[in-house]
Amino acid sequence: MSQPIVLTNGQHEIKIYTVPNRGRAVFQLSFYEGGHRQRQTYGKLCDARREAKVVLTLTGA
Repeated sequence: MSQPIVLTNGQHEIKIYTVPNRGRAVFQLSFYEGGHRQRQTYGKLCDARREAKVVLTLTGA
């Protein structure tokens, strides 16, 4: 597995992993919220990056 893409706002970080699923690659966000790990899966990298930026702005507020 390759290195994850890491997005950060200085305090929090979200990692985007490339994960195989039914023979093709999907992109999985991994971050902590409320003391629990949250994982969300997207079919396109641009969708995963967009959601990661939204989550970072909400946690940074």
